[in-house]
Amino acid sequence: MKHEDKNSIIDNFEQYLVCLEAYKSGDRNYKIINCIGKTLYSWARYREALKFFKIGLWYYKNYFYFLYYKSEILNSRKMFKKAVKSYEKAIKYYDDSGDKWFLILKENLANNYFNIGKIDKAKILSEDILTKYPDNFVANNIIKEINGEVNFGINNFDYKADYRFSAWIDYEAKTFGNQEAKLYLRVIKCLNGANLKLLEEDKNIYPSDFYFRVLGATFYERENYKLAEEYFRKAVAENRTVSNLSLLADCLDMSDEQDNGKEAEHLYREVLELEPDNNYVLGRVSRVTDDCDFALQCVEKNLKCNPKDFISLYWLSELYFNKGMYKESLEKALEARCKCWQYNPSIISMLIAKCYNKLGSLELANAEVKRAVIEDPCNESVKILLDEENLKS
Repeated sequence: MKHEDKNSIIDNFEQYLVCLEAYKSGDRNYKIINCIGKTLYSWARYREALKFFKIGLWYYKNYFYFLYYKSEILNSRKMFKKAVKSYEKAIKYYDDSGDKWFLILKENLANNYFNIGKIDKAKILSEDILTKYPDNFVANNIIKEINGEVNFGINNFDYKADYRFSAWIDYEAKTFGNQEAKLYLRVIKCLNGANLKLLEEDKNIYPSDFYFRVLGATFYERENYKLAEEYFRKAVAENRTVSNLSLLADCLDMSDEQDNGKEAEHLYREVLELEPDNNYVLGRVSRVTDDCDFALQCVEKNLKCNPKDFISLYWLSELYFNKGMYKESLEKALEARCKCWQYNPSIISMLIAKCYNKLGSLELANAEVKRAVIEDPCNESVKILLDEENLKS
């Protein structure tokens, strides 16, 4: 089985709705099931997605994509033994051993072997990966764990969170060489051993703001925002760089403290003084500021620099609506519906319904509400919309 282009099955929300209706009418074509399952997966509705992938495997026993996504969901729910069996099948029936999908499968399988205590298998598979990819982050750290060089014990922390964080390590490596990876792994080891005092030894080895930033980022990844904020503040006190300021602002934005939003906005604005075209910060600040004109300016600039940021396209539609620019809002929302396929479509449909309602097209508005209900029957916001806008489902 040669795998398909990942975007060939789900082009937009319209196709998802078509597939859903086809499934309800009894169509069990593998593309129909795949479309529904992958869409639900992209919205993080894993329990529902898993149901469709299991149904798909009942009809198409060894179809790779059903096996792959089933494995990923089982892994994310820490059902490692079941995930191992699923990954093993996926590798068996995947025929293109030279591309990145196959590498991801092997990484995840090696990681799960380690998680369930099958150390020999984890080692053999990791070493196999390293023969072709000697710098592979996952395989290298599984080998280090087996050799006792680092403590990546499953009972101590979420390995996948640190795997995701490897992208940050790779980015920092280009600036700081290899020392950031060494410090980051040391931080993890010390956290796992509940021995933060050991980290004091590193203060004189690394640049102080970098040292504090790594500690803050480590706690941020574990959603311990109070400790992350503490270390990010220390990093900013040492050096008000774009990286330090942005991370502190992100942390404040994620916390539950009401006053933190204003401080986050202030920090984002400071970053934009240093880097006016920073796409990431332009997007973030537009969501925390109460200044609608400033938010519009940031989003429009972000889209000009990064036209494929389709989530910002939706956000631009929201801002136009809040400014009373309903025609412009409708235009952007309809564009977002076609392009922003990774976003929950019911949210976009509700915004379109509100636009039609404000423009006096009540029939079209009600049709959009019905569509939003079909797209996400459990979305409480749909019920709120019905009450606020006097619309019908």
